[in-house]
Amino acid sequence: MELLLQSMLGFLGGLGIFLYGTHLLSNGLQKLAASKMRAYLTKLTNTRWKGVFSGIVVTFFLQSSTVTSILIVGLVGSSAITLSQAFGVVLGSAIGTTLTVQILAFNISVYSSIFIFLGAIFIIFVKRNNWNVVGLLLLSVGFVFLEFI
Repeated sequence: MELLLQSMLGFLGGLGIFLYGTHLLSNGLQKLAASKMRAYLTKLTNTRWKGVFSGIVVTFFLQSSTVTSILIVGLVGSSAITLSQAFGVVLGSAIGTTLTVQILAFNISVYSSIFIFLGAIFIIFVKRNNWNVVGLLLLSVGFVFLEFI
């Protein structure tokens, strides 16, 4: 009975840290991309190869090609990017999903404490706003991949 209670508490604590990590990651990405988004999108997707790479990176961090595709449809609808730019990003999102699954197949939870440590250092000791956001992203990635033994 005590083992079951410990397992449940460990599960709930781990789930809470995972959810908090994904929340931090989402907020950090929003802060990073909020200003000058249209200019960045045009620069990041002006060739198909850049669009594919952008789709891979965005999908890796968002953990969902569906969310990436929905964002891209909204951006095309609002004329922030063109349809030809969107093709590369959508292709990259499919590749990003595959990469995410491959990375999760490896035991990267070993490195989660490094991400948490570096994120905390950036947040606490670095006073520049952009580096604080990088610290927030590192911390949240560490929380997402944290595994309790």
